Amino acid sequence: MDRHDPCEDRVSLILHDRYTVDELATVLNIDPRRIEQAIFHRELAAEVVNHHVIGIERSAAIAWLGDGAPLGGE
Repeated sequence: MDRHDPCEDRVSLILHDRYTVDELATVLNIDPRRIEQAIFHRELAAEVVNHHVIGIERSAAIAWLGDGAPLGGE
């Protein structure tokens, strides 16, 4: 039986240049709603069309983390 390894997913995702909300949430191991909240509060730069997040550049995610992104509890 083939076992799914979530760590392997994170390793392959971290190499991407661009992320969806769910992919970035997987890489950071946080709730996707926290990422969406940061985007719509203009704390995290992302491509948004008609209130739909299209993508997040890796450089924007790194900048957000460097600015002290609130990844823990509220």
